[in-house]
This record gives sequence, C-alpha cells and structure tokens, in this order.
Amino acid sequence: YNTNVKDFYKDGVIDIIKYINETWDNQFIIHFDLRCDNILIDIDNESIKIIDWEFASVGDPYWDLAVICGDLL
Repeated sequence: YNTNVKDFYKDGVIDIIKYINETWDNQFIIHFDLRCDNILIDIDNESIKIIDWEFASVGDPYWDLAVICGDLL
C-alpha cells in the first residue's frame, strides 16, 4: 500500500466538501482521527482502506474533513 495520500487527496478535497454539503447530517459515523497515516492506498488495485478506528464516534463529518486537511498542510 502507498501511504502517501497527500498528493492523492489534494484534488479531491473540493469534491468531498460538495458531497458533505449535499448530504450533511450531524449523525454520521466519523473516524475522529482521519490522518494520512490512517489511510492506506493501493493505486494498482484502486482501493483505499481506512485503519485505526478506536476513536470512531457519531458526529459532524466536517471534523474528519478538517483533520485530514490539517494533516495535508
């Protein structure tokens, strides 16, 4: 797995924001620690896996978006 998600996600952040705006509900299951180190990307098989779910909770999806954006800076 390629864990270098910074380049992979930069182009998709706007699409993620649009999706959240269209489907927003504060009762999403969120990861709560969605950082680059917790995302595994297999470019050859076009798959993404999110790991390390021990802090998962119900909450606002903008939290996960803010955490991953902060990690990309």
